[in-house]
Amino acid sequence: MRAVFARWRELIDRDCFAHHHASSTWQEAQALVYQGKSALSLMGHYVVATMPRDVLPRMDFAPFPALRPGFERDEEAPVNSLHVPARARNRADAMRFLAFVLRADVQEELNRATLQIPVNLQAKPADDRFVQAGRVHLAGAAKLSQYFDRDAREDFAQEAMNGFQEFMLHPERLDAILETLEQARRRLRR
Repeated sequence: MRAVFARWRELIDRDCFAHHHASSTWQEAQALVYQGKSALSLMGHYVVATMPRDVLPRMDFAPFPALRPGFERDEEAPVNSLHVPARARNRADAMRFLAFVLRADVQEELNRATLQIPVNLQAKPADDRFVQAGRVHLAGAAKLSQYFDRDAREDFAQEAMNGFQEFMLHPERLDAILETLEQARRRLRR
């Protein structure tokens, strides 16, 4: 953990983050990229569909840089999913709907409109360079995970996210932040 925070601290110390990051929405932060006031943004693929058409030619897609050479490349690949409750009154129709929405042809149509990577591997992805690059990038990853706050327990994720935000504003408090996270981990492990 300390090695990751040390690399993160290097970026903070070099003034690599937008000055108002703590109070900016993702849309405000993304606008800085479009305006050429920010070099990059760590965003989910959903941002492609929201990009103004006039900035698309200037945008590109790149993998997150490795902390150290030789590490396998794992990636965040959050997935939204549809579920049918076990006691659903219209279970048969719900299951038919799921079967329909997961068909390759339906996935192709949906994902052309939303510029997302289709979940059905038989579906042809949209003819979009970001979608194509994202699909290749994810296929080459050794492992996939959701965003941290989706994979971690909600109560721990909230404490951790608060700690990450505090670190961005006050990196000198790292020891206290890590101690708070360790206490939360121990408390929640029980």
